[in-house]
Parts: sequence; structure tokens; C-alpha cells
Amino acid sequence: MGFTKNVKKSFRLLFSPGRESAAKMDVMGALKFYYGASLIPLLLFLVFGFIAMKLGVFSGVLGMFPATSSFMMNAGLNVLLVGFALVYFWLLVPIGFFIDAALYQLVGKYFLKLFKEDYERTFTAMVFGCMPMLLLYWLFVIPGVNLLAFVVLPVWALVTEVIALSVQQKITRLQSVAAMAVLAGLAVLVVLLIVYVGALAFNVLPRAAR
Repeated sequence: MGFTKNVKKSFRLLFSPGRESAAKMDVMGALKFYYGASLIPLLLFLVFGFIAMKLGVFSGVLGMFPATSSFMMNAGLNVLLVGFALVYFWLLVPIGFFIDAALYQLVGKYFLKLFKEDYERTFTAMVFGCMPMLLLYWLFVIPGVNLLAFVVLPVWALVTEVIALSVQQKITRLQSVAAMAVLAGLAVLVVLLIVYVGALAFNVLPRAAR
């Protein structure tokens, strides 16, 4: 699948996830699709981010460093903006795909016995599910629109992920929701367990040391 077809497919996933998420890809193919789809949003993010800086949207941040020249602070924010976009969307998000897909596969296939397909299909579903966030995250730097984007985009991405996972794993959407809910519940339990153990350590260990 070429770059142009990848981009077109990524935007079709926004509005027709049930039909467009049926494509079968291996892990490398899904990553290639993701990176191809990420190029235009990344450019838009940088352009609108630079415009927001020029309009003084981040003037409050600059005011925190009165001893630093405006030129140096703007240059620093520009570098920070580029660095954040590249590290987050080209490194951290893909790493998250591997982790999320592995956890979903463990819960969905081996714990709930729902998933019918392999890890690659779950990985592809994770990639497809992120398209609303990936393609439209540049709205976060546009004043007046960013608040709405913070509310709408995560919900849109969640719905797309539910549909993509159900299509890729050949299960119902209700079963897809169930797998996500169980994984979320297990994650909460793990966090609570860590907090509990941490609280015990801080309360018990000092006493034991005495």
C-alpha cells in the first residue's frame, strides 16, 4: 500500500471504521501505515504550533522567564514543540501499540477466550483505533477548538478502537467492549495493589528498622 493510499485509508477510518478496519496487516505493515498516516498531522501540528507561538498563545510561559530573551525563548519553544511531536508520536505511541496489543491479546484470547485471531490482528486494531487522535491532534494547539478536541477525540478514538478490534478479531462489538473493560479493571487493580504495597512499605519498614 503506497503513501497516498495509506493517507486516504487513514481518513476513511475516521468515518467508516467498520468497513475500513477489515484490512489484514502484519506488524511491520501496520507500523508503516501508521508512520505514513502521521506525516500530514505532524506537519499541521508544527505549523499551527508555530502560529500559536507567534500570536502569543504561550506568552504566559515566556513570562515565567523574564531574564531570557524573547528570541531565545521562542527558539526554545520551537525546538521543544518539534521534539515533543517526534518523540511522542514516532516513538512512544508505537511502543504503546506493542504493549497494548500484548495485554489485549492475553486478556481477550487466553483469559476471556474471545479473540479468534493472532497478535498481529490485535496490533493492527490498536493502530486503526488511534486514527482520530493521530489525524486530528493538531487541533489541541488551536485556541477555542482545543477544549472541544480534548473531549471529543479520546471518545472518538475509543469508539474506533472498539470497532476495529471487533472486526480484526471477528467478535461482536459488545465482546470488544468487554475485553477492554476487563483489561481496564485489571489495570486499576494492579495500580491499587502497587499503592497498597507502597503504603505498607512506608508504614511498616520504618517501624521494622527501629
